[in-house]
Amino acid sequence: MLLTAALLVLRISADPPSGLTISRSPFTDEGWDVLNARNLIVLGSWAPDDWALQPVNLPFSLASAASFALFGPGLVQARLVSVLATVLTVGLIAWWTQDRWGPLAALVAALAFGCATLVLGHGGTALLEPLVTLFIVAGFVALTSGRGDGSALVAGVLLAAAAATKPSALLMAAGILGVAMLVWPRRVGLAVAAMAAWAAGAGLALLFADPSALDAARRIWAPIEWPSSLADAWQALLRWPEQSDSVAPLAWPLLVAGGIGLLVAWRGTPLERRRELAIVLGWFWIPVVVLLFASYRPNRYLLPVLPALALLAGVGAARIAELVRAAPARIAVASLFVLLVAAPGIGAWAGWMGSGSREIAQMQEEVARLVPAGAAIQGDLAPTLGMSSAARLLTSRPHDGINAGDLFESAGVRWLIGSADEEPAWAGQHRDAWLRRQERACATLGGERVCLYELP
Repeated sequence: MLLTAALLVLRISADPPSGLTISRSPFTDEGWDVLNARNLIVLGSWAPDDWALQPVNLPFSLASAASFALFGPGLVQARLVSVLATVLTVGLIAWWTQDRWGPLAALVAALAFGCATLVLGHGGTALLEPLVTLFIVAGFVALTSGRGDGSALVAGVLLAAAAATKPSALLMAAGILGVAMLVWPRRVGLAVAAMAAWAAGAGLALLFADPSALDAARRIWAPIEWPSSLADAWQALLRWPEQSDSVAPLAWPLLVAGGIGLLVAWRGTPLERRRELAIVLGWFWIPVVVLLFASYRPNRYLLPVLPALALLAGVGAARIAELVRAAPARIAVASLFVLLVAAPGIGAWAGWMGSGSREIAQMQEEVARLVPAGAAIQGDLAPTLGMSSAARLLTSRPHDGINAGDLFESAGVRWLIGSADEEPAWAGQHRDAWLRRQERACATLGGERVCLYELP
């Protein structure tokens, strides 16, 4: 836990690492995901415009709002939620494996997740996945560790919290509960009942609070394109390595160590432990298969399934150590597993530290200094780069009906954030003002020069 915490905290104000994903999401989505929480603290309203994600990521929005209320809005404050969630996830993984498989399993499992390249890259960013991962792991631990009805109900509440943070968490919950139903039907039934009660309560609350907010959130979700035949499904599987946003090369230590763990742990393991391993396997495979057909699948989407591989890696290390009788050989097994799961991620982290920049945090300070309170800033990067300001931050997505129209006129936009060749939809209607725009501050994000412009 301490190692993961230290690695994440040391990069908490840094720009997202270069080359981690082909998606632009590290720069845009941090601002988008916390925008409603930031609006609540700065403007007094969750959604003063069409951007209303808080109904479908409520636990994350509440946690982010609490961080902003305590420390003020900003990049570091936004990322504190994810850092804490990731560190707690490592702790839960270590506790579960220690309780069943001993200290070596706990050490390897904790390092396998806490030092994974994808975890060190995404686990300290203000995105939904770290909190989803914590709730999924906590739900799994409650379901498999408890024997009474109370633990099953707690598991259901935790898995429902994961889905309330991001609906795609239902895939992980389905993987866990679907396999568990075969061995613990009563336990799973109670967990599903708790999830249903959460969903019913949240649905009624949303219906009375703002029924239009869910539709606004739905419009920005990427669709899933289901295959029309088995042949299409097979082709999607074959294309996965090249279309998975580098999951295989970035997560190979977990894939290798987890695969070894599954192979060596199944035989000779007590029935109860094999049941738990089967649930872990369902947790991994069901969401991976479904995500094959998502039209947009950046590698961070798989962050919540990495703990399953980490648990298998820990179990594998413990089982191999049991089979090796000589003490020096056991030490060698432990050392090899630790190096396999920890060294690649720490090496990637060291490279990020050596070449990293902090232009987002610096640009946030510039925007807060230059833009007056109450002014409106438009742009996909406005929520990220304007996070520390007291301005209204508008992301316009005309194709989704989000903040569409003439924002120069309707919202009083006189500030924009974007690249030099990025032109808002309303620029033609206000050509004179657009041509007289002035560049006030710039930053280079992901190799792209992005500037703050002021219009008369």
